[in-house]
Amino acid sequence: MARTRAKAHPRLTRDAERLIALSNGLNASGSLTEDRFWEAEMSTLTAKLLENGNDAMALSAIRDSEARAKLAELKKRMGQ
Repeated sequence: MARTRAKAHPRLTRDAERLIALSNGLNASGSLTEDRFWEAEMSTLTAKLLENGNDAMALSAIRDSEARAKLAELKKRMGQ
């Protein structure tokens, strides 16, 4: 009997992968100065993803990230 294949999850874009890496850096941050650096980088990249209509990729990055709470908080602060 033929089996139906599970649908593959869409791959994340390079920017979404970078967003995950940045959020993990923020999660591992040990100082306020470092937090500000990671947040600035994440803000810039999140804005780029949203402006280019890649909000689905930004949301996928949030779901896939260990630091999804930080990303959600950042998105909320940006007013998205």
